Amino acid sequence: LTEQKTTPAPRIAWAAARLFSDYAPLSIAKYMMKRTNGQSAAVVSNVKGFPFKTHWNGRCNEFVCAFLPLPPGIPIGCVIQSYGGEMSFSIDADKRAIPDAGQFADWMLEEYERLKQETGI
Repeated sequence: LTEQKTTPAPRIAWAAARLFSDYAPLSIAKYMMKRTNGQSAAVVSNVKGFPFKTHWNGRCNEFVCAFLPLPPGIPIGCVIQSYGGEMSFSIDADKRAIPDAGQFADWMLEEYERLKQETGI
């Protein structure tokens, strides 16, 4: 994966998406995003947060929640994040792809627990 990230492809894809989203009419931007998403079914992003809790104006930030807006043509978005020594995730999905987001979240938690057992964490 590191090798793929060091090629120019991710930067070119980002620049093209930025160009179309900033300057093209909405209909063209949506069309281009749908045609160039590589037939992706989901976007997953990881966000490494501070290993300690931060403060804002003297108040402790107990929880930080990430959000991933869905690009056109991709029905599922998931953010896995860490903050204050804990992990959490959030899901954004098109109801046609995931009619029951609660059930989908339960499945994710089941798989996470299975992964913890298999890795001995």
